Amino acid sequence: SALGHAAVVALVIWAFYGFRFAAFNPALPPADHFIRPWADYVGNTGLIGEATRELARLKALPEGYLYGFDYVLATTKSRAAFLNGEHSITGWRTFFIWTFLLKTTLPILIATLLLTFGVIRRACFEGGGRRIFYRWTPLVALLTIYGATSITSQLNIGHRHILPLYPVIFIAAGGLGTVLFSANRWRMPAMAALCTWQAFEGWRIAPYHLAYFNPIAGGPANGWRHLVDSSLDWGQDLPALKQWLESNAKGQPAYLSYFGTAEPAYYKISARRLVFVNNFRFAPIFEKLEPGVYCISATILQQVYTPVGGPWTPEREKEYQELRALEPAFTAYSTDSGARTELLKNVPAERWQNAIQRHDVLRMARLTAFLRPRKPDANAGYSILIYRLSAEEIHDATAGTWSEWLRRIERTAAPDQR
Repeated sequence: SALGHAAVVALVIWAFYGFRFAAFNPALPPADHFIRPWADYVGNTGLIGEATRELARLKALPEGYLYGFDYVLATTKSRAAFLNGEHSITGWRTFFIWTFLLKTTLPILIATLLLTFGVIRRACFEGGGRRIFYRWTPLVALLTIYGATSITSQLNIGHRHILPLYPVIFIAAGGLGTVLFSANRWRMPAMAALCTWQAFEGWRIAPYHLAYFNPIAGGPANGWRHLVDSSLDWGQDLPALKQWLESNAKGQPAYLSYFGTAEPAYYKISARRLVFVNNFRFAPIFEKLEPGVYCISATILQQVYTPVGGPWTPEREKEYQELRALEPAFTAYSTDSGARTELLKNVPAERWQNAIQRHDVLRMARLTAFLRPRKPDANAGYSILIYRLSAEEIHDATAGTWSEWLRRIERTAAPDQR
């Protein structure tokens, strides 16, 4: 049976790669290496990595699949993650338990609890326990093994990694009426109520299904306080942002700090670029912040994949204030070609660009720490949070002293606390 399963798995993998071993399509221009050279992982992925590379040498599975497997092994050892306001690079044992509790609809959670209770009750108190548990063994085995594997994983970046658990729950829920209610007259009304409730939850969140959070998390509007990245924010809401800006901020200055792999210009979004986390590379241009609409992806708001994640510290404040003294030079470098030529006589372009980039990263970290305690003024698809900021708020958030910054945070957070 195991060999048969392995053969089917191998066949499916080969089919998805077009039964071609080489990772690089010979019909396309040649590529010299993967995103990172495979040799970088030698010695970093243990015996499993050695076995993966041996399978590649034997051409037992497609090269692209095996490289991807080794890449995941290497990158899961330490990776930035966020959960309920905390940051980690090694993850939490409770991460997927929390994602299940926060992102699963209440009717499914209730059905899961009732199902567990019903199976145990029938097995323990109504006889036939061994027969009942035997019938449920395939589902329980899959649920237990995959669930345990997920809990021990350090790749805490998204709810999607436990999606295989849901078909198990759905199949099991098919027997809920019989297991829990037997011939009870409440069986059909209870099942109909749960199914209707589940359908209603799906209809209510449409079309923003990725951003669904149940009432335990405070609903989708508060999802960003608990989970980000692919549990909420995968760069999917640029169309929603475009629509919101056209309806609510036409003619107003707009700033965008975006997490994702799309290009905002494709959607004709007229917004000044702040810190981005995507695959596009633009030379850093210093932007002076003015009153207007600030649109910030949830993952950037929580500072997950930036070099200055976590709390704002005195050391970061000192570095930021030192770079702020160079803002007039940054403006000249970015807007005046003559001034740029003069500045480049003493300092190479790379150092100017690195300084501007570091300044922007620190400024965004200070701004997001200022905004996190505050309720957003609006959102685009729940993953891009929108704030209307005045000149005074921008000054306190990015240019004021640390004491001014703290006082403003206390003042803006107070209404939410009430």
